[in-house]
Amino acid sequence: DDWQPFNGTRTPATLYTEDFEGTISGWITHNYVVGNNTWLTGGTNGNMNGNKSAYISKNNSALEYDAGSTSHSILYREIDASQFDSLTLSFYYVCNGEKDANGIYDYGKVVYSLDSITFHQLNGTTDLVDSSNMTFLSVQLPYFLWNKKFYIGFYWENDNVVGNDPSFAVDD
Repeated sequence: DDWQPFNGTRTPATLYTEDFEGTISGWITHNYVVGNNTWLTGGTNGNMNGNKSAYISKNNSALEYDAGSTSHSILYREIDASQFDSLTLSFYYVCNGEKDANGIYDYGKVVYSLDSITFHQLNGTTDLVDSSNMTFLSVQLPYFLWNKKFYIGFYWENDNVVGNDPSFAVDD
């Protein structure tokens, strides 16, 4: 587990990039609570950069969710950072959802996993809600993800009461 000392300049590298415009592979969807809302990759109604994005849809088309149908869904993929440290995750998102003085009920999260089974909210991020405009998020990944394979994902949860579109969309 000992690393050789590094003397010199680190060269930034992009490990993975996804704009959902072309051929999309490697992304996995899992619905923990199966409702009418699920992830759509390469959908054309994401209102993001370019013509396509990934987003929660009630009908495999619209960037809208069925607020009357409880859904918990995750979109994730493996990242191989075996030879890399000082990792940063950057992307654009929208996620209006449902939030009031008593709490947050419909929202997105940025999550990670070491085993693709148990996911945790990424340190330094909050629940993504109350954002109807495209927002840029860049977050430093924790050191325990450096120099190994892990999974990064986007989690959506909504209750079955009320809600506000747009649902959760990610791009770039």
